[in-house]
Amino acid sequence: MLKDLRFPFLLTITITVCAIWFLPIIPRDETRYVSVAWEMWTRESFLVPLLNGMPYSHKPPLLFWLIDLSWYLFGVNEIGIRIIPMLFSLFNIFLVYKISLNLDPKKTKTAAYASILLTATLIWQIWSFAIMFDMLETFWALTGIYGILLAVKENGLRGWFLISISIAGGLLTKGPVILVHILPPLLFTFLWNDKLPASQTTWYAKTLLSLVTGIAIALLWVIPASIEGGEAYRNAILWGQTSNRIISSFAHKRSFLWYVPV
Repeated sequence: MLKDLRFPFLLTITITVCAIWFLPIIPRDETRYVSVAWEMWTRESFLVPLLNGMPYSHKPPLLFWLIDLSWYLFGVNEIGIRIIPMLFSLFNIFLVYKISLNLDPKKTKTAAYASILLTATLIWQIWSFAIMFDMLETFWALTGIYGILLAVKENGLRGWFLISISIAGGLLTKGPVILVHILPPLLFTFLWNDKLPASQTTWYAKTLLSLVTGIAIALLWVIPASIEGGEAYRNAILWGQTSNRIISSFAHKRSFLWYVPV
């Protein structure tokens, strides 16, 4: 397995090292996210993200926690936090390999080629060193997909545990958008797999339980943060990042024609 992933790993690490060496932290997204983590660090406000002294509600705190954890373990420096997206890129390459093997254990070359194709994509390499949420969110999405495949093939709880954790992690990374990646293959499993390990009723009951468990884990942060952050912050994280984004998509609004090529 490690032999199959040697090239994707080395390529990703090499490009990230070059990016750290030659490129600064780029405005405006990267600098903003580092600023939020820095204010959380200096003010010891690890429950509520801050920007310019005010609660920052545009993103949940998981990436900021990881940045602060890096500073706690290795001291305040730039290199450590820029390695974080690269590490999750490597995890994602590994997950793509595992997902491919799960679909067809005999085709190890196909799994290796899938990892290489992913790694050779320019946009993937850019996100692999950018201090953004994309690699972390992708990690939770792929973990959820891998969990679904395990749940289909096994009668145990391992797959459902991964699904619950991926939902919780995704909610704490970019909010409810993680459900767009995980719920469709869960709800429509009968369309792509005709051999479930249990009845459809049992399958959907476990799906609901995993969803509730994932949300409950995320609420361990949401509830105390909404209390400490005040009413405006509470409304922003409970409604601004959920229903408002779904209905009006105020942050990334595009016309219908923009989505046609997609």
